[in-house]
Amino acid sequence: MKNRVPTYPGRVTLTPVAGAPNTYDMVRADVPVEEGTPLNKETMLQDSTATLLGLDSDATPDDALKAVINGKVPTSRTINNKALTSDISLSAADVSARPSTWTPITYGTSDLTAGSSSLDTGTVYLVYK
Repeated sequence: MKNRVPTYPGRVTLTPVAGAPNTYDMVRADVPVEEGTPLNKETMLQDSTATLLGLDSDATPDDALKAVINGKVPTSRTINNKALTSDISLSAADVSARPSTWTPITYGTSDLTAGSSSLDTGTVYLVYK
């Protein structure tokens, strides 16, 4: 495919529309130096590419894109024993972000003492064990 090469990029001609005040037709007037390849079925999806994807010669570019997407990950594949036949949700344990038997460490108020006096309430402390 070849891009269109304009002499005057972005130049347009405005023509008043009869019977419609303040309305104009806008026509591209950038005078191409070199015409580009027209966008149509033949230039977007060749028959040989459609055949390669297992499609017939009447296939559209949209059909080809769907064939490529659907063929990327087989539905028989699994992630952590979850089938890819539909959307899946992974937890932190599924991707080894934390152990599956992880439990938060909790402390009672009697554990949170500094020396002989209790810690101030309303303050967040980072406790290492």
